[in-house]
Amino acid sequence: EGVVITEKSKEIGTGNGYTVMVNGKAYKIYEEEDVSKDGMAWHKALIGLMQIVNDLLEQSGSSARVYATHGGNDGAIYILTPDQYNFMIQNNINTADYSVKPNDINEIIKSYPKTEASAS
Repeated sequence: EGVVITEKSKEIGTGNGYTVMVNGKAYKIYEEEDVSKDGMAWHKALIGLMQIVNDLLEQSGSSARVYATHGGNDGAIYILTPDQYNFMIQNNINTADYSVKPNDINEIIKSYPKTEASAS
């Protein structure tokens, strides 16, 4: 899709949680205190991954976005164009790995009400 990554780095385990820097933008993956909350770090990590990939796709001019099923270490992501996503939803097509439909980032954020994360 023409995605270009010019620089990347990460900061983890410094008491500040986990932050990833991609092309000069910092993405807070999770806070240090999220590690002790049941599933919170996994959930926020999925949201952070989706934000990074969606931003890169958008910057490249692609209409595709990341959609996800489940979360934590059972999660899966799918990169779909709006037409592909709408086709799946309208035709009641589930993902190959799960008998569920993929969700966009806003649905993932809403699925775990304890999160402070928001779509960018």
